[in-house]
Amino acid sequence: MMIRLHQFLWRLLLQLTLRCIRRIYRWDRPDEMVRPFFDQYASKWLRKKFNYARKENKQPKWMADDDWAGLLEYWATYEFRKKSTQNKANRLANPVAVNTIYCGGSSSMGEHKRKLEAQLGRPSQRMEVFAACYKKKADGS
Repeated sequence: MMIRLHQFLWRLLLQLTLRCIRRIYRWDRPDEMVRPFFDQYASKWLRKKFNYARKENKQPKWMADDDWAGLLEYWATYEFRKKSTQNKANRLANPVAVNTIYCGGSSSMGEHKRKLEAQLGRPSQRMEVFAACYKKKADGS
């Protein structure tokens, strides 16, 4: 029940944020085209804010007291702690994700693929594009 409520609140918060942004910004494309990008970036922003709030145990100024209490209750559940622990183990178990950093700048992977193919004079493999865009961390951590 709590997880379903959390998912509902997440979607509602995304919708409210989009409504607020529409008051300030305009775009020349239909919402159906813009919405996936907004959801992606807004979700990333909210996730960072929630992670910070949880780690620091500090209520964001923009969050109502009853919503904060609900989040604290959700974060204290066995299901959340289990999922969090499993996700942490999954991230640490993937040495490629832990020991590499993205060095491709603001160019898309498709753009890097096209540049690499022009450089090589042949179609590139996915691992070649990955190797060109990701480098091992210097300290190996």
